[in-house]
Amino acid sequence: MEANLGWDRPIGVARLFDIHLLDGYAFLEVMLTDRRAIRRGFGVEAGKLISYYGVDVLGLRRIEAKVYEYNRLSANSLRRNGFRQEGVLRKAGFQDGQCWDMFVFGILKDEIVEQRRKDRIHLPLEGAGGDTLDPS
Repeated sequence: MEANLGWDRPIGVARLFDIHLLDGYAFLEVMLTDRRAIRRGFGVEAGKLISYYGVDVLGLRRIEAKVYEYNRLSANSLRRNGFRQEGVLRKAGFQDGQCWDMFVFGILKDEIVEQRRKDRIHLPLEGAGGDTLDPS
């Protein structure tokens, strides 16, 4: 993921992985690697755009994401994009000497389509005039 206008290197990665085209689902991962990009909307927008790609180009009917319980920013980002928490994998991860629950989120194709209908794509770039796109 790259941000222009004031950013001199990529700020993160957004990807669909473990893509199952026959079954119509994949897993979403959005990871910001530049601390300056956190809480600026890049992760939310990247997740939104990659979800649109999954539905429009790959023909997916479902996208799933997993988030550790301590990662509230990622969980909120998913919720802002219409993902619903579908379950909890208890003590599924281990980090910094502690076991953590993992939250499972999912969104269906019709929910992505509905989200797009009421949403605008925001490009959070400093100094950019006209920084929204109408997705229709």
